[in-house]
Amino acid sequence: MSAAGLETTAARLRAAIEEGAYGPALALLPTFRRQLDAALAAAPPGGPEARAIAAGARELLEWSRRTTLCAQAHMAAQLEALACLRAYGTGRHKRHSWAIDG
Repeated sequence: MSAAGLETTAARLRAAIEEGAYGPALALLPTFRRQLDAALAAAPPGGPEARAIAAGARELLEWSRRTTLCAQAHMAAQLEALACLRAYGTGRHKRHSWAIDG
């Protein structure tokens, strides 16, 4: 697999995470891993090209980790804010039940 293919998959992975599409991003990870392995195998071991490929992959995965953790914290804060709203709704909507006598 070419370095261009790896870059394309990395761009797709980054775009999916930026959009919050974590399912598709997760599905791209095995492809990214295969392409990364192939790109590293094609580069001279320990050479500048291999180091650049590894550094790019490390940067992408670290960015992905930080971004998803921030999104998770943001979502947790939003859920916490929604949970506080329950106090304002107590007793506001009473259930009606109808019974017919006779």
